[in-house]
Amino acid sequence: MLSICIEKNALADPDELSYKLSFEHLSIENGLSQGTIIDIVEDQQGFLWFATFNGLNRFDGYEFQTYHHQADDSSSLPGNLIKKLLIDAGGQLWIATTNGLAKYNLYSDNFTVYHSQNSTLENNDIMTLGLSAESQLLVADDANLYRYNAILDDFQIVETAGLPLPSEIKSIFSEQDMTWIGSFGHGIFILDHETEILYDLRLPNPWNIIVNANHLFEMKKFGQDYWLATEQGAFLIKLPSAKVENFSLSNGNAVGNKVRSIVEDAQGHIWLGTANGLSIIAPENNRTFSIDDSNGSNFGLGNSHILKMFKDSKNTLWLGTYSGGIFKANPLSVKIKDFNKKTNSSVSL
Repeated sequence: MLSICIEKNALADPDELSYKLSFEHLSIENGLSQGTIIDIVEDQQGFLWFATFNGLNRFDGYEFQTYHHQADDSSSLPGNLIKKLLIDAGGQLWIATTNGLAKYNLYSDNFTVYHSQNSTLENNDIMTLGLSAESQLLVADDANLYRYNAILDDFQIVETAGLPLPSEIKSIFSEQDMTWIGSFGHGIFILDHETEILYDLRLPNPWNIIVNANHLFEMKKFGQDYWLATEQGAFLIKLPSAKVENFSLSNGNAVGNKVRSIVEDAQGHIWLGTANGLSIIAPENNRTFSIDDSNGSNFGLGNSHILKMFKDSKNTLWLGTYSGGIFKANPLSVKIKDFNKKTNSSVSL
């Protein structure tokens, strides 16, 4: 493991940082079905599931079990390109593919498939999944948002007033009084549950939250802080003040503008996974440490194009990359602290 002391953060921080971190790499050579990792979840049995451009992967800590569509098997995955994974409140694994929605059957190790021919889903290209505040499954295709009715084993379209739902819904984050809906290129919205009115956050709205971004790749809430991963960087929103702070390459406080994923480690640091690398923020002072192509080899991070990050039940962090496989980090080794400023070399090992 490397301990790297940096006299000046490459972004904007004038104080010296020490960061101890190393990554373990898992790839096709380890049994992964394909190298681009779109999503990661952990089930109640402790298995990690990885969604890729070509198949679903279950990891037991030692080896991968892979799942693919089989044309002659109706209980196989409906499609190999997987856009979203979700574990619902009952522990059920759901898989969104470009050719239908799948529900994993634990005991038979196969799938129940929902598509436009056997359900009320109107489109087989399932864009994303989410959970309502009441833990009801939410499903988005290219045109509609649906609620899953477990009693009927079918789906009901969610109706809105005011603005229509955007196409290409990418992210759903639901709370008791509102649901945040992010799209792929069409803006970020809030659905008010009381009025069922949909508001575009690029325009005036009841919460006075203005986010001038067109893509919402992921949204997280840590404590009372909302973090939005967008093509314009990460937005930190504090309610009810509606204070908005932006972390981006443009502002000099993140390694890239296109933030694809956000996670909080065991020490409370905020990790931003971007198309250019990884930025780690100490929220008490907003100091940022970044890893990209220029220093990634020092930490074992061999691919800087990060699509998804996930913290498992043991506080281990998993990074999924574009075409580079999986990188596993141990958060117990993470530490950011100040040192007396040196005047010698900017990097020492």
